[in-house]
Parts: sequence; C-alpha cells; structure tokens
Amino acid sequence: MTKMEHYGFVFKPNGNSVQGAKIPGAEVFGNDSVVTALARELGQNSLDAKLKDDDSPVTMVFELRTVPTTEIPDVENLRRHANSCARQYPDAPELQDAVDCLNSETIDVLRIGDYGTKGLTGSESLIEGRDSVLTALTRGSGLSVGKTDAGGSFGIGKAAGILASRARTELWVTKPYDSPETVFAGACQFTTHQKPGSNDPCDLLGAMGVYTSQDLPNDFQYLRNPRPFGGFPERTQSGTDTYILGYKRGADGEGFLDVRDAMIENFMVAISRGRLVVKGHGDGLSWRLDASNLEKQIGSMTDEATRGAMLAYYRAIQEEPVVKAIPRLGEVKLYINIDDCIRKRLDVLCVRKPLMKVHHFRLNSLSAAFAAVFECSSDEGNKRLRQMESARHDQWVATRGTPEQQKESKRILDDIRKFAREEINARTKHEMGDVLKIKGLNLLLPEDLQHADKTKVKGTNPATGDGDAREAATLQGKETEGKSTPVSAGKAVPISVIKPATAGSGNDQVTTGKRQHGINHRPPHPGPQPGFPAKGHPDNEGKSSLKSNSLSMRYWYEPATNSYVLVLRSVTGVAESGMLRLVASLDGQFDRNSVDVNVTSAEDITDDAGTRKALTVINNGIRDVTVSPQKPTRLRVHVDNRIRLQLGVAD
Repeated sequence: MTKMEHYGFVFKPNGNSVQGAKIPGAEVFGNDSVVTALARELGQNSLDAKLKDDDSPVTMVFELRTVPTTEIPDVENLRRHANSCARQYPDAPELQDAVDCLNSETIDVLRIGDYGTKGLTGSESLIEGRDSVLTALTRGSGLSVGKTDAGGSFGIGKAAGILASRARTELWVTKPYDSPETVFAGACQFTTHQKPGSNDPCDLLGAMGVYTSQDLPNDFQYLRNPRPFGGFPERTQSGTDTYILGYKRGADGEGFLDVRDAMIENFMVAISRGRLVVKGHGDGLSWRLDASNLEKQIGSMTDEATRGAMLAYYRAIQEEPVVKAIPRLGEVKLYINIDDCIRKRLDVLCVRKPLMKVHHFRLNSLSAAFAAVFECSSDEGNKRLRQMESARHDQWVATRGTPEQQKESKRILDDIRKFAREEINARTKHEMGDVLKIKGLNLLLPEDLQHADKTKVKGTNPATGDGDAREAATLQGKETEGKSTPVSAGKAVPISVIKPATAGSGNDQVTTGKRQHGINHRPPHPGPQPGFPAKGHPDNEGKSSLKSNSLSMRYWYEPATNSYVLVLRSVTGVAESGMLRLVASLDGQFDRNSVDVNVTSAEDITDDAGTRKALTVINNGIRDVTVSPQKPTRLRVHVDNRIRLQLGVAD
C-alpha cells in the first residue's frame, strides 16, 4: 500500500471519560476464546451483508501471512502512541505486548475476506454517515445500523477483531456494491494517554485511533482505492477484507483448524444449507467447508467430545423436521436424531434466520439419547427472538424490555421447550419403544461402573444396542408375555436375580460376551448360515449381503404385532444396499454357534407418513434393503420363533 502523506491514525483529544487498559466490549464475550469470538462475530456480519439478488453462497476466506512490519500503514505513528500508553499504564502486560508486536521486524496478519456480500455501505462523515454501516463498524460500539432483520451488531464485531490483535489494531478494505470505489479504514483501541512529544500531563488523547485524513480535524475522510499490501489479494469484488494485525493464534491454531472448528460449531446449519462456504489458508495447510464435505470435516474436528456432538447434530438436520406454528413466532421446525451411539447428554441447539447457533437448552426429563436442532426462520419469529438475545447473541432471555415484553418472552421460551419435549418424546417412542424402569436394579450393580467419559453413574438409562461394560436400571422395548396392551413408559416391573456365569478351573475364560466382561473378540464367521443361498445362487440375483461391520442396529420386540422393529444406519459414511440376513445368539456371542432367524415377512416402515413397503424374503434373507448414514432405516420383521431373540447381522 502506498504511503499517503495526509492519511494516518488520528487520536482525538480526550473527552470527559478515561479509558484504561482493558478493551471495551471484551467482557461481552465472556468465556469465549478469541477464535470463537472472532469466528462468530465476523461470520454473522458476513451473512447479514449477503447480496439479496445473488443465489450463490456467502464465501469467507481466512488467510494468514507474515508481513514486514514496515508495510503496515502509518506504523511509526502507531508505535509512538502505543509507547505512550504503555508508560501511562506500566502494569498492563497487554500494552507492553502491543509495543513489542509493533516493534518487531515482522508481524502475523490475518485476513478475513467475504464475497457475495454488500460491503460496508454509506459515508464515514460525521454529517452524512451518522447511520451508515461503514461508520458503525469502524467507529461504532454496539451499533446495529441497517440490521433490523439480521443477526448482530457491527460494533461488537469490531471489538472481537481488536481482541484478537496483539497490536490492538484492525484494518478494513471494503468495496460497496453500490459504489465503484474501494475504501480503506483502520482503527486501534489503546488507552487514554499523553500526547506523544508533549510534556503536559493534562495533554491527553482518547483511546481510539482512526485511520483518516489528517487535513480534516473536525470530520472523517477515509482513504479511497488503496493498493494491496503484504502480498494479500486486491479487493475487486463487492465485500470486505478485515485485517487483524498481530493475530493471536489459538492453542491448536496450526492451519486454522481451531477457526474451522469454531465455524462448524456456530454455522453448521448455514453451511449445510449451502448458504455459507468457508476456506482457510495458512501454515502450509488449506481446507474448505461447504455442504458437500461438511460431514467429513466434522469427523476430523480436533476435540473428540465436540466432534461426537456435532456429528449427532449434523445427522439431526438431515432428518425431516417436525413443523409447527407457535404463537408469536409463526412457523418453527425441529430436527431430531435419536441415536444410541450418543453417549453424552446433548442440548437442543436453536437457530433463527441467519442460521447461526444462538440459544441452547437442556431437557433433563428425557432419558433417550438424542440430538435436536430448533429453527425459527419466519420474519415474525426472527424479529421477536432477536429482541430477546443477549449482547453477544448466544442466548434468548426473558429479562429484556418492558415487564409485559418479559412475560411474553417467558411464554415464548416455555412454548419452545414444550414443543421440543413433546416431539422428542414422540419420536423416541416411535423409534425405540417404551422404557421400563426396573425398580431396584441399580442396587444390585457395582457403584464403580462408569460411562466412557469416566463419570460415575447409578441407575442410568442407556438404550439397547451393542453390549459394553455398562449396565443400567432400564430395559428398552416392551414385555413379551402376559400383556394385552403395551406397557407405558416408566412403569416399574419386578426382577429376578440370575447368578452370573463363572469360569471353570484353571484360567478358563467365561464365554458370555462383552456385556458380561467375557471374551470380547468375535471369532471369524464360518460363512453363510444353513438355508442361505450361496454366492452366485439364482435367489441372490447378484445382490451382495449387508455386512455386520457396515451397520449399526438397534431393535425391540412389539407384542401387539408379534414382530421386531429394527432401526438400521450405515456406519461407513455411504449408503449400503443388499440382502439383510439376521442371526440369533442364545449365549450372548455372535459366532459359529449363532442360529438362523426364520424370517417369515418384512416391511420397510421408515416413512413417517405411515406408508409401508413390503420387502421380499428369500430363504430367511430380506432383499433390497438400503441403509444410509443419515436417516435411519426402520424395518418391521416377523419371525417364526416363540422366544424373544437376541438379534445380530450375519456376515
């Protein structure tokens, strides 16, 4: 960028307030990391600025470069003011860090560019730009100019950028969609300090410096049509480049993977809908987030717990939503994923029109393993929910506005919780059956049985699925005998104690399966079970069999229909199709001692509308079964057995 003689950082004489070393607005972000705050605020601003007539997604690019410090506009002036601030507050290490950053030979500069957006429109002038977007971002604090239907506040976004900068300085290059000119702006947030070169302790300047014309002491005029600097690309399309000087890398910030993960956590719905694409370039690594590869990128997130949770939420938004009209909000949607594999109790995530994660709440009364996403994108509901948001847009609260508005907000939150609770309960019964509470079973179990996350539990509620080292005081499904009507959820039933299997003499192992801590490996399957057509047989018609290691399956028995309901999902990441063959275990092990399941009929009951599709059964194999990694496939299977079976998939 060419050095302009009459442009630079201008600090106005101090007014009636004194600003200390802390960055104004930093407390808004609470416990958020610098990366999370930056990703949320800039992502929100970019989505809010989308060109309305453009069907293509908003694209955000995060690019990190090491730049010679001498290329920073007006850097010598910045150094003088930073030194003066550090002398004014000698016990503030963050100010000394700003001095060290600006005095170094090179500086890390992070560019966040957005495309398919309007850019920062309006004038910066005090007279003409009082309500402009350009003024709101570069000099505002908490302003929401032109954002009545949007997500956040431009002034808060500026605070996030300053917070992420060691030099406490942020630059912008923006090209408004309605102007042929490109605008360069900059702002730094230091402290109230003595004017550099002055010996008068009362000659104080304000904390904020703004890059503007030095020839207009009573107004602001930003530089037009700047040349690019630091090797960054020139801005030619409408949109905005934000530059963070002295970017504070996160603890796991190599290759911007922390930025990628923060964008997934906060904008997963927008990315999955094709409204947002995010790219990262830095440290020799590059990545891309879009609708086509989102699931794969979630699967490579760095934190294991977050990765599991986000995969569960992603699978939820692939389901067909429950749609309902709620008073004062209009049409809302709830996406539900019921999945035994979810080990940690998850919240219900909430989004509104910008499709950024805003609110979340927990339903402790529900015992099923689920992930759910609530969406309100109606104009009426979006406006009302925005009025209920906290300053950093991460919660809907009932404490804002007049007493009457607060009462209405509480009713809205209660309606949202009730809607989610009722629909998740209904989906749980549809997919998993009722839950029987076996009274007193937890008293018979060791207290040191633990979840995978090492937290102790007593009488917890895992769903029926693959055996593991945990037991609990519930049983998924319904009783097999002696009931003319289904057992309702939560009804206590008696139990009898069966002595555990014990090993014989010597070092014999107990062959009772993983659930009883016996042999936990599965011997190789001997091949097709008796009665199955061999490979190449005409009954197979060239169709391959679904393999046990490619599927997850849970099931329960329904006495009313004398059938088993199977819930299947692919675990390979792609759809699996073929013949489904079931075997039964009588001793807890699926091995060569497993027996055939005599399937008499089967139907696909996946359709929530109630449509049933009859499936062909040939020699106990169910033909033409298709299982996807997103939406579970539900089958009703009738078998010719008088005892309740432990089912598995034959290899």
